[in-house]
Amino acid sequence: MQGVFSWLNALSPARGTTDANNYEKGETMATTSQALPELLTKKQAAELLQCSQRQIELLTQKGRIAKPVYLGDRSPRWRREELLASLGGGSEGGAE
Repeated sequence: MQGVFSWLNALSPARGTTDANNYEKGETMATTSQALPELLTKKQAAELLQCSQRQIELLTQKGRIAKPVYLGDRSPRWRREELLASLGGGSEGGAE
């Protein structure tokens, strides 16, 4: 078994692991990724906002984040800049 673990450890740095040790303090995969598209899937939006996909649904239903655009009947996409703007305005408008 020792040989298996040493083999896996040898592969990890070469494959670019995504564990928390690879990021600076306060940095996440979403903040380090410059390749996020303009229109985000639910999974990408959840990654950007650091929450679950279900939370994206709930925040959308409550109007706390921008509504998605649909690329078909069942393909919602969130505009990245609208999501980020929703977050910026959320702290001011949240004290109603």
